Amino acid sequence: SFVFVMCCISTTFISLKAQLDLGPLTPVNIIRTIFYLVCAIICILFFRISQNWRSLMIRWLKIEVNFLCKKYELPTTRWTLKKQISVFLTISLILALCEHLLSIIDSVNNITFELQYCNVSNYNTFELFITRNFGFVTNNFPFSYNHLIGIMIEYLNVSYTFYWNFLDIFSILISIGISDLFERLNHRMERMKSMHIDEMTW
Repeated sequence: SFVFVMCCISTTFISLKAQLDLGPLTPVNIIRTIFYLVCAIICILFFRISQNWRSLMIRWLKIEVNFLCKKYELPTTRWTLKKQISVFLTISLILALCEHLLSIIDSVNNITFELQYCNVSNYNTFELFITRNFGFVTNNFPFSYNHLIGIMIEYLNVSYTFYWNFLDIFSILISIGISDLFERLNHRMERMKSMHIDEMTW
């Protein structure tokens, strides 16, 4: 995790340096740097969450356990929390994967077109793909390009994209969990609202 965070921070600084070498920063050309900076911040935040996950889950369980008894049961016609999360995650991750694959296919198609019609020599498709899309990284290495470096760069890029999407997914999953607890409480109150109940029960 530490190595990954350092790679993310390094990519942010390399991107910023490459952009400053081309000219002043503008709202248009700083987008790439902001993407890597946000990914680095997300990495650090998730690293901190993972360190405190046990205490966070103990606190969550202390609240949730009160709502898992029979009196707070939701109607059987409603999807369970597990099913809601499973369906949401499956759809979200498939759509995110499709989006990323379409982006890669578009880049590869453009590079194949360039190789075919622009007489680019001494390049294969993968090398041209990496050097065109991540030239700001490969041009700042103290050593020459090789396929192992290219694979590592593409792996990191896919990982950054996953982090970028997972922050939203993680927030939504927490919201689904909290929403489920509120629905249980609301369902219980709906059943009790016409009943004469003492103050202690409320």
